[in-house]
Amino acid sequence: MTRALAAVGLLALLRVTASAAGGPADLVCSSDDATRCWQVAIEEAMPQGMAPYFATVTGSPNATYIIRDTLTIESVYGGTIDGNGSVLQWQGPPDRPMFLVKNTQQLRFINLRIFVVSPLQSAFEFTKAPYGKDAARNVAPSLNVIDSVRIEGVKLGNLQYGVRFSKRYGIDEDNDQSTIMNTAIYNVTEAAISIEHTQSQAHHFYAVKASGAPGNQNAAFVRAAGGSFTSLGGFHGRFGGAVYDLTSANGTNLIIDEGSEASARFIRTPEGAASFALPVHVIGGRFSVDQLAPDGRLVDFNRMGPLSIRGLKIDGPVPKGAANPVISFWPQPAGAPAHGQLAVSDVAFTIPQSNTWDPLRVSAFAHVNSSGNTCVDAAGAVAECKGLAAGVTSTAGVSFAELSAGGFQTLLPGHSTYCDDCGADRQSGLCVGGGTGQLAQKRRDGWYCD
Repeated sequence: MTRALAAVGLLALLRVTASAAGGPADLVCSSDDATRCWQVAIEEAMPQGMAPYFATVTGSPNATYIIRDTLTIESVYGGTIDGNGSVLQWQGPPDRPMFLVKNTQQLRFINLRIFVVSPLQSAFEFTKAPYGKDAARNVAPSLNVIDSVRIEGVKLGNLQYGVRFSKRYGIDEDNDQSTIMNTAIYNVTEAAISIEHTQSQAHHFYAVKASGAPGNQNAAFVRAAGGSFTSLGGFHGRFGGAVYDLTSANGTNLIIDEGSEASARFIRTPEGAASFALPVHVIGGRFSVDQLAPDGRLVDFNRMGPLSIRGLKIDGPVPKGAANPVISFWPQPAGAPAHGQLAVSDVAFTIPQSNTWDPLRVSAFAHVNSSGNTCVDAAGAVAECKGLAAGVTSTAGVSFAELSAGGFQTLLPGHSTYCDDCGADRQSGLCVGGGTGQLAQKRRDGWYCD
């Protein structure tokens, strides 16, 4: 049997299926403060003295419940929080989540709308907590699901995070393999999804729509300080930091069929030297540069990678005053010399006159493999790209002295490599030393850096 919530004047019913008493129970909630009512319903859905199999808590269609403090769910397997089309309206303190989900596995949140009236830290926080004495209730958090949920932050400062995978208790274990699907997270100030520790891995985000709050300076769709994820489809816009803001990864991050507009960057990592791997792979999708950061770096990647981008379409008008859009891959090893790995293939740079600059910008510590990329001229017609984007199989730390002697002189015309201290002679275009770095191309009469 299923319990349902129904609005009755200033009251609403909350239904629990398979409660601790063994049958359905209807709880009458005050519309002014339904916090305790919801918490009791959650506790009723947990059988007592048994293995922690959760039941179902179901709201009534069109009912609105005002929530003034955190709702906690802990140590359960399975079960469902089914909004059934109802609204949970946050009117509590700004320093806590609406749902704190501790040590749960395969718990589902469905058909729910969260409306943030007062500032809220996060709509959901999933975390691993210390285990209790009852071994039957020691649940490793994993495989939780958010499906068909709508989270609305309304304005800047109202919603810091949509969903957090946190290390609240200092435990870097589990809290992995969750799924967020068919869900909208609007008007975040910090991040729609935040992955905050190394073992929070293999999350899946399917058809998630998300936006930064108007006026945000640093918001992201996914902010990851570790862990890993796959993002498939969806639409993400108005992020003043980057759509994907990645500090590190303990697995592989996969981004498929991305759709982005009105964001400052597509992917960003911190600047500075680092020698660890940060694998990121992009397949297909579209990124518009209509609100690109002034430095033009639609990808600002300062780690060793590997970073691969295949089949992405880059389009849109460049904002006035912004530099030419580029994929910037700028690894700088922290220790012994090493080379990061960049692969860019079948990318369509459909920005007018993108054939007049090199859309790839790399450091001297980059190995590059690019092929099949296209640019466009001033009229928007397909044209050959310039520089590294035109096709190259390797660039990495070649000096002008090395370029001028030995085996480099025997290479066939058409070969390209990156020279980290080359410049171009103004009259001839030949490579010369003492520059800040140029792509060098072998021709019949020498190396050219024009």
